[in-house]
Amino acid sequence: MNGDLEQRERDQVLIQFANRSCSVLVATDVAARGLDIAQLEAVVNVDVTPDPEIHTHRIGRTGRADEEGWALSLCSASEMRRVDNIAKETGITPEWHLLDELQIKDSSPLVPPW
Repeated sequence: MNGDLEQRERDQVLIQFANRSCSVLVATDVAARGLDIAQLEAVVNVDVTPDPEIHTHRIGRTGRADEEGWALSLCSASEMRRVDNIAKETGITPEWHLLDELQIKDSSPLVPPW
C-alpha cells in the first residue's frame, strides 16, 4: 500500500488485511498513522526512519490495548545511529540480534534459507 493508490483502493486493501483475507500488508509510511487493526501481531520495518515520532507511529500499530505484539526493525550498520537516536527519544533499550539468530515461536527460521 502506498500513496499512489487512490483512497478507495487503500481502503479495500485495509479491509482485506483487517478481515485476514490477506495475511501480510506491505506499506510505505502512508500506513504509519490512523490505522486501527485489531490483534496486529507484528510490524517489520525494512528501514529505520530518521524521525523518532514516525517510528513510534509505525510500531504503534502492534501490541495495542494490552495485546501482545512485536516490532522488528531491520537496519544496516550505517543506520545504527538512527536507532540510538530513537532509543534516546523514546527511553527504550533496543535488543540487537543478527538476522540469522532470529527464530519464531514454532522454532522454524524467521527467514527462509534461500
